[in-house]
Amino acid sequence: MMGLADIWDQFFKAFMIFVGTGIVWLRFIEPLFSDRKLSVTLMIITAVVLSVGNFTRGLIQINKRNKAAQAIIEADNAKYEEEEMA
Repeated sequence: MMGLADIWDQFFKAFMIFVGTGIVWLRFIEPLFSDRKLSVTLMIITAVVLSVGNFTRGLIQINKRNKAAQAIIEADNAKYEEEEMA
């Protein structure tokens, strides 16, 4: 189960990627476009895709880590129960 801290960390990372993408885009890529409206639209789409992708990847990693930890706990519990019965 994910905790609030895990979800908060993923939201914060996604926000930082969104802001960072905007800064990099405005500094280096926007001068390549003649239409500012098109540039800003593409910047927002790119930033949202990168942020959502990172957020999703982070949640998947958290779930994998939690499942692995749960499997270890269950294995230890099974071992302990076998030792008690012996």
